[in-house]
Amino acid sequence: MYHPLYMAVTQDKYELPYAWAGSAWELAQMLGVTVFPILHATNKRDKQYTENSKYKLVWVNDQDDE
Repeated sequence: MYHPLYMAVTQDKYELPYAWAGSAWELAQMLGVTVFPILHATNKRDKQYTENSKYKLVWVNDQDDE
């Protein structure tokens, strides 16, 4: 099963994660920001979505492929 992983990443070419959480609300609470910039940056259907955002959404699989 796939689960979302919301990450705050560095703004250089490497985009290294420095904070991550299972929901946008958890990440916002950890960083002390509102949830709206995180949701806006991770919504690919948004017309202003950019690839070089400081927030990323990654879907991870928690089951082993055997």
